[in-house]
Amino acid sequence: MDTHFTALFTDENICYDISSNDNEKTKTKTLLTQKRRKMDTKIYGDKNKPFFFCETCDFKCRQNSDWERHLLSKKHNAVKKRQNDSSLTCVCGNSYKFRTGLAKHKKVCSVNTNIHVKNNDLIDLLLQQNNEFKEMIIEQNKNMINSLSNVVVNNTNNINSNNRTSFNLQFFLNEKCKNAFNLSEFMNSIQLDLMDLENVGKLGYVEGISNIIISKLKAMDVYSRPIHCADSKREIIYIKENDIWTKEENDNTRLRKTIKDITFRNCRNFYLFKEKHPDCVKCDSLHSDNYLKIVSESIGGKINSIADNENKIIRRIAREMYIDKSNYVTMNSDTFIDGIN
Repeated sequence: MDTHFTALFTDENICYDISSNDNEKTKTKTLLTQKRRKMDTKIYGDKNKPFFFCETCDFKCRQNSDWERHLLSKKHNAVKKRQNDSSLTCVCGNSYKFRTGLAKHKKVCSVNTNIHVKNNDLIDLLLQQNNEFKEMIIEQNKNMINSLSNVVVNNTNNINSNNRTSFNLQFFLNEKCKNAFNLSEFMNSIQLDLMDLENVGKLGYVEGISNIIISKLKAMDVYSRPIHCADSKREIIYIKENDIWTKEENDNTRLRKTIKDITFRNCRNFYLFKEKHPDCVKCDSLHSDNYLKIVSESIGGKINSIADNENKIIRRIAREMYIDKSNYVTMNSDTFIDGIN
């Protein structure tokens, strides 16, 4: 009876395929595949029960298909990867299959001992440098604290100096401007003429009336003016009346009354233009258009725009009557006088 079996075993890069029967025996050689050449396994078989065995994974099988599947399995490849891990190699170059062997070797390896000694020297050097760095930081902090202390002292001195030389509105108005005109006295001193009337017609109501009031105020000495502005942006204005300096109300009642008074007195001079140009009342006259423009601008424009025009005039007065505090400072804070409302 003929018998037939197939056993595979490896010898370096060659796979032997042995077939046997009663009549003849043949032996053929085939080249291993790339994966088999890398495989570190032994395959055993006998005449009756051929099987495959992997020492690395402790795996046995009889079917070639099972063997091929094992070679591609995650378990087999993972074990091979762990065996090739560099953690099982000592710094001296010796490699070990198991961690226990590597651990025993490290106990007697002279190269590994030298590395520990060098690491200890490095740690000592780092500790020394760290202490030096701490001392340097402490010294820098001391210098910084001293510098900040000097800055605080200097700033305090500057603040105290500014307090001694700061502007005081109360002192300025009640002492420097105590002989200033009252607002009513200032209004009585204003004399309007034909030139003022023509300028209102030429420049417009806002610009013309503003020029009349501001020009009359600037013609006076600073300490004699009845109007001063402490804050031009917020239009904080102080007015002297009845020999007392008081802050103007939020709606600027007294300034609006002053503007209306100047407007009325300017309109009363229409007759001066008629006396100079008697034909201005005729439609075909050369001065007719000029006269109509003067009348239109002098009365303040349309009724619904009168309040806006007054606000514009007040804004111009505040800007021009602003107190330049740098020019009026006092050196003695004890002489400041209160009493401004």
